[in-house]
Amino acid sequence: MVRIEILAGPEAGRVVEFGPGSWRAGRLKENDLVLPVDSVSGRHLEFQVTADGTVRFRDLGSTNGTFSGGAQVQEGEWFAGSEVRLGSCALRLLAEGESGMLEEAAAEGRDAVRAREAALSAKRSPLPIALAAVLVLGAAGAGWWFFLRDGASDGPGRGTAVATEAAGAAQPSDAIGGLGDFSDPEAWSLADGATLRDGSLVASTGRTRATLLRAFDLASGGLTLRAQVSGGARAHAWITFGSDTEATEAMGTWASGDLSSGAELALPEGTRWFKLAVNVEGAGSVSALHVDNLERSVAAALIPPGRLFLENGNLLILAESEPLLTGAAAAGTWSRQEGGLAWNGGPVTLSPGAALRADGPTQILASGGPVGMAAGVRVEQSPGLIFGEEIRRMLVRHEPATWTAVDGSLRSEGLQALSLTWDLAPALTETARIAREIQTAGRGGDDARLLETAARLLREFPLDEDRNQAARDAQRAALERGRARLAELEASVASVIFVGAVDPMEPLAVRAEALASTFSGTPLGTQAEGLAAALRGALEAGRDAERAAAAAWNSRLLTALQGAYPAIASWVEAGN
Repeated sequence: MVRIEILAGPEAGRVVEFGPGSWRAGRLKENDLVLPVDSVSGRHLEFQVTADGTVRFRDLGSTNGTFSGGAQVQEGEWFAGSEVRLGSCALRLLAEGESGMLEEAAAEGRDAVRAREAALSAKRSPLPIALAAVLVLGAAGAGWWFFLRDGASDGPGRGTAVATEAAGAAQPSDAIGGLGDFSDPEAWSLADGATLRDGSLVASTGRTRATLLRAFDLASGGLTLRAQVSGGARAHAWITFGSDTEATEAMGTWASGDLSSGAELALPEGTRWFKLAVNVEGAGSVSALHVDNLERSVAAALIPPGRLFLENGNLLILAESEPLLTGAAAAGTWSRQEGGLAWNGGPVTLSPGAALRADGPTQILASGGPVGMAAGVRVEQSPGLIFGEEIRRMLVRHEPATWTAVDGSLRSEGLQALSLTWDLAPALTETARIAREIQTAGRGGDDARLLETAARLLREFPLDEDRNQAARDAQRAALERGRARLAELEASVASVIFVGAVDPMEPLAVRAEALASTFSGTPLGTQAEGLAAALRGALEAGRDAERAAAAAWNSRLLTALQGAYPAIASWVEAGN
């Protein structure tokens, strides 16, 4: 039997035991060790326990990776007393006889302040409020441990601190239990560049974030948010939300408007809980964050992929209660259009859900063909995205912009507007038309047109893998023909240089220039362009030499004529 302590996340402090066998850890409820943390993949890690207590682990292709000893690893042995990190969630394999932190706290007995901190960092306990009062007044550590452990299985907290008037504690006044005063460092997870100081969230870098470590019940349909923002910074709230009772299955994350001017954010109907993060851009501080309930929710509209929810710069598409696609932006608007949606307003973050990813890969359109969405991938001058395959496939088109894959989402830069389409009939028709044009260009020997149309299909309409492969094959065949032409041209140039002829260089330069034009934008085109430039230079040098030789001969002729035949010399000098 081995014991593992969870060091971070909503179940921090919990110790779980596993006997010999193979076990899985991840965000989904089907795992043996459930870790309800956004940065943990649905099926993240597999570990095996032998009869002698040896533990080996293997990453299951997670999005954010598995780390041991500070390095990312695919597999390894897990030694007693060491930590393994899954995304932002750390696990410690306890040595034999070693107690977890909360077990030690239970043995020693914690004071009332420590009990209150534990209550704030855990989810709502199913135990009655009377027991919470006993805890705050100084319950034994073992009782406190029981409260934290059992509370982890009962869904989100209600945004109210576990405290009573008898303890002299003020009752929280808003939907996040008064935690917006930034006075409780245990309640917040801070990204690099963020600190809590004198009741403020202070940002020292261009972009940072502070995240509340607990979930809250949603008392009504949405939220109103406001805060004091100073120092030239801009602050927005990012709200993760869901409808399950355990608060482990997020439907999506939406962005609020500017907190300094106050923002309203209605959430999809059926939402039961939310989590909150504060994003800060620019150096400055955020204080007096207050969150109230909003008596307005977002109703669903039925679309072919499922149910659609739109709220300002945010969207959510659900299929049978499973999130397909989430979009979030602090400013901008989504609007309906035939067969899809239109976005206007600047950069936006798009996040494909597990259901959509299961239908097919998420791809970023790029020159040369689509690029798969993997952590850290960045594609500049992209014309769009493809989500999924077959029935649920969606196409995003826009003017060239940059997409970066971060934490399972795609963040845009340089984007002003886009079109999201689920009716792909027009796009598939255009795909077929371009494929026919490639074939026609190939039969006609028009390699320039073939390469242009093949590049367009792979960059803008890679919707049919058979046609994609045919376009790549056509490109390769055209380039092989071009390389043969270039080799032939280089052989002719070598012959001309060997005999020292000048006049043949002109037609050879013309042929090189035509080859460079046909294969423009390829390495072959660059080679042909360089050859053409060299030929033009040699041709000009040769003609300069011919002109110099002719001038020297004329000078010698005139000198001879002037002595014997001055009249003829004068006639020659006059240009006759």
